[in-house]
Amino acid sequence: MLAALTLAGFALALLFERHVERRAVAEADAHLRTLIAGTSVSETGALNIATPPGDPQFAEAYSGLYWQIQSDGIVLARSRSLWDEEISLPSDEVPEGSVHVHDMKGPRGAALLAVERSVLLTSGGVVRPYRMVVARDYAEIERASNAFSRDLAVALALLGVVLAAASVAQIHFGLRPLNAIRDELHRVRSGAQSRLPVVFPREVIPLADEINALLDERDISIERARGRAADLAHGLKTPLTALNADARKLRERGQIDIADDIEALGAMMHRNVLRELTRARIVGRRGGAPRVRVRPVAEAVAAVVAKTPAATGKAFEFDIDSDFSMAIDRADLEELLGNLIENATRHAVSTVRITCGANRDVLHLAICDDGQGLDPDQITRLMRRGEQLAASGDGAGLGLSIARELVEAYGGAIWLGRSDLGGLSVEVSVPYWNPS
Repeated sequence: MLAALTLAGFALALLFERHVERRAVAEADAHLRTLIAGTSVSETGALNIATPPGDPQFAEAYSGLYWQIQSDGIVLARSRSLWDEEISLPSDEVPEGSVHVHDMKGPRGAALLAVERSVLLTSGGVVRPYRMVVARDYAEIERASNAFSRDLAVALALLGVVLAAASVAQIHFGLRPLNAIRDELHRVRSGAQSRLPVVFPREVIPLADEINALLDERDISIERARGRAADLAHGLKTPLTALNADARKLRERGQIDIADDIEALGAMMHRNVLRELTRARIVGRRGGAPRVRVRPVAEAVAAVVAKTPAATGKAFEFDIDSDFSMAIDRADLEELLGNLIENATRHAVSTVRITCGANRDVLHLAICDDGQGLDPDQITRLMRRGEQLAASGDGAGLGLSIARELVEAYGGAIWLGRSDLGGLSVEVSVPYWNPS
């Protein structure tokens, strides 16, 4: 815009200067015609000027407007404005009656724009050529051009401000639908909705449709990946079962060391399969799930765990506001709470407490028990993938590892510590509204 206005300014200034020059030539030619019409030669050869040009500037010394008549290189008459100087005409021949425009030097070295005609006058039967010229100082043309340029610069500056404001307004209002798409995409990422609504101006509806198509393809790809992972797990289930059966047979035959090695390898393969299944299920979950209320899911999971032998004689307490919800797939929340509540139930003496609270945009979920708890070294070991404290391999370490991967998939974190009940406290922090 700045370049266009600058170029337009130079072009308009140049056009105006050309117009002023043409106007100055036209005025000079009019004065010249008046001079020619009022000039005659007597019988004695004397030059008579009955009606000289009437512009007062011709009578003011060095006014910038001059006239002059010469013949055979001799100046015969001139305006008072030339004072004691003369206009030096070029030596070129000017055809009779034609107009010749000159750029030349004038009084005091001023640049002049001169209009010249060659006229034939008769005196005593003798015809002589006379060169008559009217000239104007270029300074007047420059002053007019400079004044126009200043006014033009102000006008173009105001026009530039208006155009800039119009551009800002056009960008603001024209790109508003794209801002709306951005906001809707943010809602998709936060789990508030699964697709973009088709409520945009028709110019951006194709973009929204393409984004929705991309989201559909993503979901299809994720489901295919989960299906392949499930197929892999089912394919390994039978060989692992057979491997454990062979290990038992070897143990019965007294080959205990070999049986222990096979069982250890089978347990490692089983843990790896479970972990990869979890990863396959939670891939692409971050910010892409609908909101789920925490308390109903926690109560349902606790009701299932309460039916297991480990929960005999143990109570479950809930301190969860009914309004608290998480942008998480319900199956993932059930597995997360299932792992943590089952582990707390196994180590509790009489009570398992599930609490939930919010701090700004972070949701804090804690599962506590009144068991023996853990020292810092044991907590560090438990937070490692697949690490277990008991030699029996009850799966507590793997459960915490899976829980951590689930939480991290949704942009959260997990900590272990000492609970108010005296046992272990597992605290989960996830974004309350959406992960950033």
